[in-house]
Amino acid sequence: MPIARDAVSVQFGAGRARYAVSDMAMPDFFNIPNAIFRFQDPVSVPAIVSFDITWSGPITDRMDVNDPTEGFDGMFVLNQATMTWSAESQDGFRFVSDPSPTTSAFAMLGKERNGVFFQDDGRARTTSAHRQANRSTGAAALRAHV
Repeated sequence: MPIARDAVSVQFGAGRARYAVSDMAMPDFFNIPNAIFRFQDPVSVPAIVSFDITWSGPITDRMDVNDPTEGFDGMFVLNQATMTWSAESQDGFRFVSDPSPTTSAFAMLGKERNGVFFQDDGRARTTSAHRQANRSTGAAALRAHV
């Protein structure tokens, strides 16, 4: 689903990021098995979601991964995240998270390259120089698990 460019802000080196969306239209598939296999009728109904996820320090671990065989490299930081979430579907279902932000049990920010964006030139991509050069870019994978 496309999102506005300003919905995401990242300060990777500091372990901070924010991903916030208001009133985004998306289908409600009711449950994970139906989202994958689409066996229910109807398969989905229109819904609107809003969420605000904030990743923040302290950074508890840093990981560099480089696997030219699989065509993947990345830099990742473990930290903390808080989030609020709400959803409302056309069939009347409504969910709103607790008004105080929910804290994650695990949160990670990452920068990764794979597929056509990975180019193995025989050098480890996650050297200190590479890390410093990439800290200024805005591309990051944002992940939080509750």
